[in-house]
Amino acid sequence: MGIRHGMRHRLLIVGTGLVGILVISLLMLQEVPKWGLYFLSGCPWQPGAPFPSYLYIAEEGRQSIRQTRTVVALEHGTEFIRTYYDQRILLLYECRLGDFAEQNPGNMNFVLIRMDDPRTEQRFAIAPRSALPHSLLHVPEKGLYQTAIDLEDTERRCCLGVSLSTFQQEMLNWDLYKYSIVSGTYGPGVQDPDILFLLLDNNDHVYSGLSRRKVDWQLPASLIAPASPEKSGPRDVITVHLDNQTMRVINSDRLRERNSSKGKVSTLYLNIKQSGEWREVTFDGDLTGVRSFGPWIVGYVSYFEQKESPGKDQRRQTQAETGYPFDWKIMDLKMYFPGILFLYDIRTGKKYTIETNQGDSEILLVEEDIVYYRVNDRILKARIGKESIGEPELVVEGEVVPDIHWAFMGPEVAGKQ
Repeated sequence: MGIRHGMRHRLLIVGTGLVGILVISLLMLQEVPKWGLYFLSGCPWQPGAPFPSYLYIAEEGRQSIRQTRTVVALEHGTEFIRTYYDQRILLLYECRLGDFAEQNPGNMNFVLIRMDDPRTEQRFAIAPRSALPHSLLHVPEKGLYQTAIDLEDTERRCCLGVSLSTFQQEMLNWDLYKYSIVSGTYGPGVQDPDILFLLLDNNDHVYSGLSRRKVDWQLPASLIAPASPEKSGPRDVITVHLDNQTMRVINSDRLRERNSSKGKVSTLYLNIKQSGEWREVTFDGDLTGVRSFGPWIVGYVSYFEQKESPGKDQRRQTQAETGYPFDWKIMDLKMYFPGILFLYDIRTGKKYTIETNQGDSEILLVEEDIVYYRVNDRILKARIGKESIGEPELVVEGEVVPDIHWAFMGPEVAGKQ
């Protein structure tokens, strides 16, 4: 009797444990959402008319995308769209130019999308509208701030900032600009890249021309060109192409002059923050724009040449609901885009090249060992191997695709909102 009672007791314990494990497993399955691939379309302001910005999600196995929401309406349009992958956010600045601005005076309006919750967007404003939008800052112990500079305050040129956690506007200390985040250049023909211009003084200090405040880093001696006694003012003008948790990428006027004998190449200087190492990296092209995804620097090759970029016969030549044609956007740039994309792994120093034979092409996202890139009206993906890029697979093809310049991974949402 005692043995049977003990066995029943043990079986009850085992059964209860199995039920508990099953319940915990079901809860874990419910708590881990399925992640999807999102795309954002937009045509930041150019002379003419504003365009809407839409969010889409790729429909797995169907080679199509589904619109999930309108982020910025047609009557508003956007002046810039920026992605910050370390912070997992997108920032859109609604257009303040043209007829819309004249009819709607007031604040500068922004839209924030969090990549981990793409179901909703948050809106905030910076006053006054006369201010000039500036950098995103990551202020220690305070978090993220979108900033602007009030150019009408001739005495101080006020530094304004809105916290992206409280959405309260504050006056910020100019010294905080050393915490700027720089996300780089987006697709060919996309206006208003997110870059910074800094100055170098005769004491080798790097500082902001707006605030006259020093940043908290200096150039290594090997990157400082000799001073020119004939020139007064700043010793050099530095362009910061990228500045994030992983890296800083720069070049400068003097460095470009020093490297002019190398031919039609762009020489950038990479600072790997974890090790403090500075490295010289050369890419093809006169004016190569870059952006980054984790340890990857990516971009497209371009030249200061006034000739037709390849693939024009495949590109649309009429205005669409979502934006202008590529050839309209580059008409006044006098730039040639040969359709060559590149990736650079800062961990290994390995370079990869993708030749698309289409001027309107760009890398949209690198996620682990998969690169997603757009070639005119198609988005493709390919695996990054040890030596080369694998064969591409079609993700989506369609008329809206030429106006997609941003992508991210996030939890899936159901239905169009």
